[in-house]
Amino acid sequence: MANVILVDSKEKLESFFQKSYTRPVALLKHSNSCGISAHILSQFDEIDGDIHLLVIQETRGLSALVAERT
Repeated sequence: MANVILVDSKEKLESFFQKSYTRPVALLKHSNSCGISAHILSQFDEIDGDIHLLVIQETRGLSALVAERT
């Protein structure tokens, strides 16, 4: 099962990007109103590793920062 790390602050987002400089990382920009996003969440039990989760409706500013940086 995936280890879900909630990204809900600028500090956590910066930590995510810092990790990405030394190893592969995964971030799901999750939408509570999207069926595809909900389907992906249901498959987390098949993943062995860390998944960073950013809930768009709760952190619009952070979502925009991800878009800018990627």
